[in-house]
Amino acid sequence: MIIKKVDGPKGVLGFKFILTITLLYFLVVFPGIQFFLRGHAWFPQYGYVIYFAVIFAYVLGVKKVSLEELGFSRQHLGNHLLIGLILGSLIVSALPLMDILISVSGLDKNELLSETANQRTVNVWEELHPLSLAAQILLFPLLTQIFFTGLIFQGLSNKYNPALAIYGAGIIFTLGHFKLNLGIFFLGIITAFLFRLTGTLYASILFHTSCSLAGMLLLYIYPRLTTLLGFLF
Repeated sequence: MIIKKVDGPKGVLGFKFILTITLLYFLVVFPGIQFFLRGHAWFPQYGYVIYFAVIFAYVLGVKKVSLEELGFSRQHLGNHLLIGLILGSLIVSALPLMDILISVSGLDKNELLSETANQRTVNVWEELHPLSLAAQILLFPLLTQIFFTGLIFQGLSNKYNPALAIYGAGIIFTLGHFKLNLGIFFLGIITAFLFRLTGTLYASILFHTSCSLAGMLLLYIYPRLTTLLGFLF
């Protein structure tokens, strides 16, 4: 498959602005949410994406940066959507395939991988509101990718060489979630690499969305697979 890259003006906001919004997130927003607003019903879960949305609106409205400059060019749109769908489908389809492989290979005789390990006492629809589920699978990946890839990675890639920028974006992405695990680190690296490869955010957003969906499936449909994939979380 031929990957078509969009070439155009990138990093128009400058490194100083990118550094400012990054430090503001790490030193003010996230600590404030976790320590001072922790008792709020929903702020610890949604506060950081509200910050991403505010920065997004500020960049569009005040800085007058276009959607195309942030990574939403419509050039080669179909090509980039297809890349994201292919990679995302590989992630999502891997879970049922692994579950079937466990049964076929006889590994389900192990207590940790047995069919009973896939049974949960609470159904996903009882535990999560549909709007909350949609936000975690669709809205969160969108705003997260705009902030960490469309803004921060662009700033890094215009100041440092591509390899260093991609690994730096992966580290910042991991620290930004305050979960030091390989899964988030790889997600940050892959989405930054996809942006570098395509010049747009479409493939990165779709891949992130697929990973969020896979995480939900792993938690509620295939929990026994966490025994095999626990090193990612």
